[in-house]
Amino acid sequence: MPLADWLVDMLVDRRVRVAADQGVKPEELTGWVFPNSKGGLRETSNLRRDWRAFRERRGIGDWFTPRTFRRTVATLVTDALPAREASDMLGHSRVSADDGHLRGA
Repeated sequence: MPLADWLVDMLVDRRVRVAADQGVKPEELTGWVFPNSKGGLRETSNLRRDWRAFRERRGIGDWFTPRTFRRTVATLVTDALPAREASDMLGHSRVSADDGHLRGA
């Protein structure tokens, strides 16, 4: 699935910065793109706090939740990819899980 050039640039820049902080080459990095300080998954409460701050900085209302974000991404993915690839990318074990479920149908 193609990403916007600005997003690719941002992710590449982040990878270079994180690699430099860890003293490794960018291609040697493994793990999450946005991990917690120990490299694992973020705690739900921290994610909620950061999400709220993001919305406030961008002037986005309370309607924009992680759920609405996930559903939007799922719609874009299922529109852009074959069903099996979309299902794999979204972490579903069955292709039928994507058939309207996350698309708000």
